[in-house]
Amino acid sequence: MTFFPAIFSLVLTALAGGDPALSGTWELSHAASDSVEPLLAAQGASWMERKAATSMSVTQTITLAETAATIAVETSVKSDTQTLKVDNQLRAISGEHGTSQVRHYWGAAGELITVSAGPSAGGTQMDVTITRSVSGGQMHQLIEMKIDGQTLRADRVFVRR
Repeated sequence: MTFFPAIFSLVLTALAGGDPALSGTWELSHAASDSVEPLLAAQGASWMERKAATSMSVTQTITLAETAATIAVETSVKSDTQTLKVDNQLRAISGEHGTSQVRHYWGAAGELITVSAGPSAGGTQMDVTITRSVSGGQMHQLIEMKIDGQTLRADRVFVRR
């Protein structure tokens, strides 16, 4: 399934660091979340890949430090842990479909923001911003993707486990 790296790898500047409330283990609430199916379809994911991705359980464990965030993502298909340098510096990341430019920074309210620009699975330019924040005891992972002249958004809502 070729779309997983795009969603889960993207799936983070203030030196003060992020909101400590982001730290912890979070489980995706499908009922409270927007569907990511339109984002996956725009990337060229097949119907079967989209259905699998939108129905699986997702757990994120986030550990914050002043200039880093470690995010462990577990699904029924795979597990991945990344430590992100949160310093607002562009980095080239080589992937399955080419090289993307990625930067991670803390927003003014302590939210963890990742901005990425690079090729999609279909070879077109794709710009993605992922903002993780805590509100009302829930972690929101807002995904905004610009691809093929359209802007798609999905708010994935996680509850503390």
